[in-house]
Amino acid sequence: MRPGAKLLLFALDASVTEAGEVSWDQTSLHIPNRCAAQVAQRHAQIFEWAASVHPYRRDCVRQLEAVIKTYADVLKSGSGQADAAYNYEFVVRMRDALAHNRIGAIPARDPQTTLHGHVGAPPKGVEMSKFKVMIPKRGDERKQNEEAG
Repeated sequence: MRPGAKLLLFALDASVTEAGEVSWDQTSLHIPNRCAAQVAQRHAQIFEWAASVHPYRRDCVRQLEAVIKTYADVLKSGSGQADAAYNYEFVVRMRDALAHNRIGAIPARDPQTTLHGHVGAPPKGVEMSKFKVMIPKRGDERKQNEEAG
């Protein structure tokens, strides 16, 4: 493998019935999000991880909230987590769209378009190390420490 290259470790959600319930009888392979994230964190030099939440689950929003918490924990564990920062933002937007029945609000990702829908990229010649990733605090963390963040 080339230096700096990583493998993508996929989680795999369970099968879901038409009623939105998990069907363990129809599930032949299940890799929980937390498990994939933990393996990727333990072997961060080799893996990035991808969450899996079936969009028809009745508890889809709750599942996405757990994924958001996991990405927040990954971001707090160290710097150099640009992929996790992007995924965190994407999953937050996905959760909000699902929670408010705005599924169409999530556009297909065009590689020439930023997350905010604008054409562009970082300015040429600017080192990415000069960009800072801000990690939002969860509600329980804000109660413990009332400083901004």
